Parts: sequence; structure tokens; C-alpha cells
Amino acid sequence: MNNKSKIIVEGVAKDFGADNSRVQALKNIDLGVSEGEFVSIVGPSGCGSSTRGERHFCSKLDPGMTQRLRRGEHGNAYDNTTAEQGFNGPGSGARDSSGGAANCPETATHADLRLSACCATMVLRPRIRGRGAAMLHKVEGLMIRIGKIAAIGLATAILALAAATADAKDKVKVGFIGPLTGGVSVNGLGGRNSADLAVKLRNADAKAKYEYELVVLDDECKPNVAVQVATKMAADKDIIAGATHYCSAAAIATVDVYHKFGFPVIVWGAVLPDITYRNKYPEVHRVNGTMINQNDANAELISKLGFTTVAVIHDTTDYGKGHNEYFSKALAKIGKAKIVGTFGVTADQQDFTAELTKIKALNPDVIYFGGLTPIGVRIRSQMDKLGIRAVFDGTSGIVSDAFIQGLGPLAEGTLAFREGAPTEKLPGGKFFMEKYNAQKYDNPPEAYGASPMRP
Repeated sequence: MNNKSKIIVEGVAKDFGADNSRVQALKNIDLGVSEGEFVSIVGPSGCGSSTRGERHFCSKLDPGMTQRLRRGEHGNAYDNTTAEQGFNGPGSGARDSSGGAANCPETATHADLRLSACCATMVLRPRIRGRGAAMLHKVEGLMIRIGKIAAIGLATAILALAAATADAKDKVKVGFIGPLTGGVSVNGLGGRNSADLAVKLRNADAKAKYEYELVVLDDECKPNVAVQVATKMAADKDIIAGATHYCSAAAIATVDVYHKFGFPVIVWGAVLPDITYRNKYPEVHRVNGTMINQNDANAELISKLGFTTVAVIHDTTDYGKGHNEYFSKALAKIGKAKIVGTFGVTADQQDFTAELTKIKALNPDVIYFGGLTPIGVRIRSQMDKLGIRAVFDGTSGIVSDAFIQGLGPLAEGTLAFREGAPTEKLPGGKFFMEKYNAQKYDNPPEAYGASPMRP
């Protein structure tokens, strides 16, 4: 504000309702407008732009006079202290020196445009002058744009307001769920980082219709926790969809939740076919292949390499049992190798001496493992201690930097299968890796990191 201001607003506030239901639309609004300026008030629905412009400014303006609006005693009404003109309260209309009501024609249907039209027509009296620099002020969630009106007058003001409104994008929340803690957290963190990158790249695109916000939840690779966080996300009406789950045991436990809430998800890493095949829920989708693809390729390679005997170790989750089923079927279909023993172990088991001792006696060419990295590392280490020289053959559950880091030289020679091409050979794979590395995340994208990036 300065001494040339024709409209002076000081400490304006406005409440609606009473007692506990009272809502404050405006608070501590200060503004000065000089002759020849236009004012556009822009803000999201419900922010108070209509209250401020239509009800409290336009209704109280009078041509050719310096106007001063001050906050009334109770915050809802204006007092009678003005520089040259008194007001009788909100909505009463301004009075000129002769006592007549000021006329503020509504030349546009939008409240924000109505303010510009009112001020330009009645008070500011546009003159032909050079275009002044525009200023932006943010007050209590409202964006107030102030600038000089050029020769084209009101049309310039309306176009400026339309442009300012177009620049504001609605925010949309999307979700990510994965194992951020626990034994396979490296995979979850890689997936989360990739989802974060996808959101950042989309928000940086000028053609994007919305601004996206990522909501991240940890399922710990545990079915019970997964159900809890899936319910939390699906019940949040602000989140429109999610990229969910690395662990198959977690993913299969949550599909009914997503179906119940009608919440669309894309599974980004879990490979159990039943996640999408069993119920064929329209809300549940996947971008990666399944363990059927993995085990077909695995059995084919084992047979081509000339191995004839295989011992199977699998965890007893849905994930491990699924791998056992599909590998056994694929190997039997080819008919060149046979399974000499099958052993189920728990997902948190530490000691495998009993199982490995029996397997050593069977002397298989290959030990096939259907499970995740933590117990895969333990089994391979204990194989070495017992002098078992069989080839260690795993699934996508051990395709992880953590497996290699956990075993060191013992990881050498391990077989592992993951459906799909390597990331760098996927469409957009090189672009993804370049952008991922540029972010300097603490963790690599891991086996399924590119999945949350796919369209």
C-alpha cells in the first residue's frame, strides 16, 4: 500500500456460521490498489475468493473516491471509519456523498472476474498507459494478481486471470506399497524410489493435467500387515490408485480388499499367478510376468545343460508353494530331469542343517530354491559348510544386490530367473536408468524397479 492507493483494505476478515460451526473465510487481509490497476483474485474452490471479491469489495466501491475498508469489531462487519466514505456493514452497499447506492454491474458470471469488472468499471478508471510489471501476493490461500491495465483495459484483466487460473493444477494422490523394512526391504526401497521418480517426471511434464503426490506405505512383506496398509490406502478417498506389493504372499492377501473398495492397483513385483488369475478382479492388474514364465525358462535351461537330478527347497508361503508347483510341472513336461526330493521350510527359518543333510545324501545335480533372498543366503552358506557342490538354482526372489552382497564369492555360479528383458533393454529402460541415477537415491532400483515406471 502507498499514499496513491485509491482502495485501501486493512485487516479484513469474514466468518460464516455460529459457535462450533463457525468457518473463517478471510483473515487479516491487507491490500492497496492504485488508480489504473486491476485486481484478480484466484484460488481453489472454497478458499474465500468469492467472499472477498463479490461480497465485500465490489458492493462497497464508489467512483472517484478513496475507499478504506477496515475490519469491524466482531470480524464480520466493517466499522464506519473511512478516509472519505462510510460503510454500513457487509452486503449493505456503498453510499456516495449524496446518500445514493453505488452501482456495481455484474459484467461476468465468475466471482473473480466480477471483481475485476467492477473495479475496472467503477473505481479504477483505466487510462492508456504503459504496461507495468505484474506482482503476485499470496494471502491466506488466495493468489492476488495486481498489474497495470493497458489500452485494452478490462479484456487484459480477464485474460490475465484466465491464464493464472489455467496455471493452477489439481493435486492427485497416488499410492505405493512395498516392503520398506525387513529382509527384502532393498527391493521395496528400489520400487519406492522408482515410483517417486515416475511422479517427479510426470510433474515436470508441462503437458501433465494434474500435479501428483505419492503416498508410501510399508507392508513389511507380511500378509497381515499388507492387509492393514491396503485397507488404509483403499479407504482413503483422496488416493485414486496404487502400485502395490513386491511379495506375492502380501499381494494375494490384499486382492479382496482392493475389490471391496473398488480401488485400482497395479502389482509391480509380485509374481504369483493367482493374484490376477484366481478371481480376475477388475481392480487388480500387473505389469510384470508371473512365476509360470520364470519356471518354464528355468526347467528348460536345466534340461538343456544336461542336469538330470534336482532337489527342491521352497518356503511354505503361497509364493514358495507356487514356485514348487510350476517348476515341478515344467520339469516333468520336458521329461529330461527328475526331482529326487522336495523340502518345505518356513520363511523365517535360520538353520537348514536337517534338510541339507538329507539332500546331500541324495546327491542331486541341482538344488532348486523357491523363496526370497534372506533364507536363500542362509541356505547357500550352509550348503558350503556341509560340502554340498550342487548348483544353486533360484527364482526372481533372489535376483537382488543383497543376495550377492550377503554371499560374496559364494554367489558366483548361482542361477536365478526373472521374467522379462533386462532393464536396459526394455523400452525406455536406458532413459529410466539415466534419470534414476541422476536422483542419487541411496538404493538401486533392484529387480522390479522399472515396473512402477511403466505406463
